Amino acid sequence: MSSYEDLISSLVKKFMTVVKKETIIDAANSIAGLQVSDGGDVTSLGRDGAEVFDELYQKYKAMGGGVAKIFAKQAIKPIIETNPGLSIPDELR
Repeated sequence: MSSYEDLISSLVKKFMTVVKKETIIDAANSIAGLQVSDGGDVTSLGRDGAEVFDELYQKYKAMGGGVAKIFAKQAIKPIIETNPGLSIPDELR
């Protein structure tokens, strides 16, 4: 699994703990080039991972408001610490 797949899976799984699972999975699967399993794992990433991650984050942010940023930062922190060169929105650093 690529680091972007890890980022996306972590983000999906974190949001599944606070928002209805189906809503989170449907939102992820509505993004072109991304397929996520019912468990929140990326099963297919057919576009640039950084772009897909940003699009998914923006979608979840629109759904969850300011708290989405907090959840997203918590979800991706361990991955960013081991992969600091990954391209993510500045507000998540």
